[in-house]
Amino acid sequence: RLLRFRCLGLRASGTSRFGKITIRNPSRVAIGSRNAFSDDCQLWARDQGSACIRIGHSNFFNVGAIIDACGEVVVGDHNMFGPRVYIADSNHIQCLDRWVTHTDMNTGSVVIGNGCWIGAHAVILSNVK
Repeated sequence: RLLRFRCLGLRASGTSRFGKITIRNPSRVAIGSRNAFSDDCQLWARDQGSACIRIGHSNFFNVGAIIDACGEVVVGDHNMFGPRVYIADSNHIQCLDRWVTHTDMNTGSVVIGNGCWIGAHAVILSNVK
């Protein structure tokens, strides 16, 4: 799987273990070495710009973890993410005169340091460090 994602533009150093995962726009994702991604993990990166998902070394992402990046999501080293963790760096803008489906996104960033344990079903939203 790693070789296939590298052919699609993923920047990955060293080796990592990939279960059955989805990476949207792999050229916008950079991954360090010794990471493990369980089945159903999803890395969703915007369509343009430089790498907007950056993952350090020796992280473990349990089943169904999702990183949804329109701006930038940075994950440090030696972190553990429980099942179904959701990380997003953007929010829909609410306008009284328009449907939410017709509004822009308010984009920020998420930074997760080193040695963090993010429990099952946690939701981390824009501008959290």
